[in-house]
Amino acid sequence: MAFECAEDRLNAIQAHVRERDGKVWEDDCVELFLDPGCTGKRYWQVSVNSVGTVARLGPDGARWDAEVAAAARVEPERKRWVVELAVPLGELKLAPAAGGA
Repeated sequence: MAFECAEDRLNAIQAHVRERDGKVWEDDCVELFLDPGCTGKRYWQVSVNSVGTVARLGPDGARWDAEVAAAARVEPERKRWVVELAVPLGELKLAPAAGGA
């Protein structure tokens, strides 16, 4: 996935968290919520700030050690910051579809 975040005031972006799995959601960030079972109740969350720090949470806020890859860059000339993010589907531990396939 890629996110393009338009920002006229790049110098005002909040990006203080540098520790993996820190409180990235308190910075300006992109957040991805994955609900593979379409339950509306259980989801996995990935947050990435403009310096590329990643936070991963599993269902119910549990620790999630997924091999998430992310990179971010600020592009002042284009007044934006960009995040690229990869989450291996195997990390979601999906159950086989009902009825088999």
